[in-house]
This record gives sequence, C-alpha cells and structure tokens, in this order.
Amino acid sequence: MILTMPAALTLVVHSLRRRRQFRASPEKRFRMGMTIGNDAIDAAAILLQLFPVLMMPVCA
Repeated sequence: MILTMPAALTLVVHSLRRRRQFRASPEKRFRMGMTIGNDAIDAAAILLQLFPVLMMPVCA
C-alpha cells in the first residue's frame, strides 16, 4: 500500500509531461493519446490492487 500511491502518481506525472511535450506538434498527437491512454490503464490497474488491501479490516 505504501508503494501503490507513489506508483500511480508517477504515471500521472509521466502522462502530464508527455502531454506538454507532444501537444504542440500535430503529427505527434496520436503518440500523445496512446501514451496518456496507456498511463490511464496502468494507473487504474495499480489502484485496483488497493481494494483487497482496504477490504481486509472489513472481512476480518
């Protein structure tokens, strides 16, 4: 749980940096969209791993 939030935050920062880098160039917009989409899917997968950890006190 300690590393999950920094890992998701790292993906958000990566996505924002790529957006700033590629938004001015029209020919690189597809690459920007793919990068942001992949980062969003990865962040969702990382954050979904928190649910079992957070449910443990409820189940116990």
